[in-house]
Amino acid sequence: MMINSLYQLSNKGSLRTLSFILALFLTAAFFLNLSQFSTALRLDLQKTPKDAKKWWLLGQVGMNLGNGKLAFDSYQQANKLEPDNLDYKLSYARMLMSSEDQTDKLKGNQLLREIIRQDHSNPEALSLLAFSYFEGEDYKMAAVTWAMMLRLLEPDDPRVPMLEKSIRAARDALALQEEEKAKSVTPEK
Repeated sequence: MMINSLYQLSNKGSLRTLSFILALFLTAAFFLNLSQFSTALRLDLQKTPKDAKKWWLLGQVGMNLGNGKLAFDSYQQANKLEPDNLDYKLSYARMLMSSEDQTDKLKGNQLLREIIRQDHSNPEALSLLAFSYFEGEDYKMAAVTWAMMLRLLEPDDPRVPMLEKSIRAARDALALQEEEKAKSVTPEK
């Protein structure tokens, strides 16, 4: 009945309608398969709970399913099992940085700094740290961190204009911040 109705809709409609229906079916199939994979992976992890790679993979699946708690818990476990693995640490740090909890954000910042100490050219860690500085209104450190990223890129890299714009935004915000600070220190006459 449903398939017949969809056929009638697509038969009367345009190619766009048919494309939309196909996209719905493909999306449903993708999420059902991903959900089944998630279940199978969880069952496997009950047998091999110390497999950090599988925990990280479950975190990736959680992200794709839009299940933040599953992703957070899985990345945390992967990082706990292999704390020297930079990929696991970065995934966990990314989740911590997106938390509303300031304690989580501070732990995420700490993990990002650890990653950068081990791999000073890690663009994702540098980017997350720069955004964190900018969000925390530490515009000087944001600009410095983005400038570090800029030096690591080739001149024709498509990220260069965005980084230059970010550096300008941080410097402008810093100038405004310093201007506001000077006004608050200097009494008006």
